Amino acid sequence: MPSDIYPSSSRGSGHGFLFGCLGLVLFVIVAIAGLVAYGNWYMNEGYRNDPQLQSALAMVRVSPVAQGVLGMPITVEGVESESFSTASGKGKTVSYTVRLKGSRAEGSVHVMLHSDRGGMKIVSVILTGPDDERYTITQQPGSSQNSI
Repeated sequence: MPSDIYPSSSRGSGHGFLFGCLGLVLFVIVAIAGLVAYGNWYMNEGYRNDPQLQSALAMVRVSPVAQGVLGMPITVEGVESESFSTASGKGKTVSYTVRLKGSRAEGSVHVMLHSDRGGMKIVSVILTGPDDERYTITQQPGSSQNSI
């Protein structure tokens, strides 16, 4: 029998499946690495773009309580956490926990922001000192400015 009656299958090099899977795996790895890099950047540098958070940090820097606990100058070391919460018709709540460092000590500040049709407003700014003592930086009507 002649061999041209039964043509042999030309499968090429046989690496298409292997390279296709490797390409997909490589794409997934690059996408995950990109998301991790963006998250890391945002948690350490992205907070600089939030004007309400910057206002809250400015309140902390000029607060006599924060200056007494942490010392001067008060600098941001990074963002420990950030969370968002929304409710239909009720607005949006954002909270940050930011690591701070002063000349005397390190601490953290928890900032809560809320929007209700009128833009974001600072709800609370609470400083946690190195001894885990909590201090209210925002002055609520009818309350005194001391530790809570």
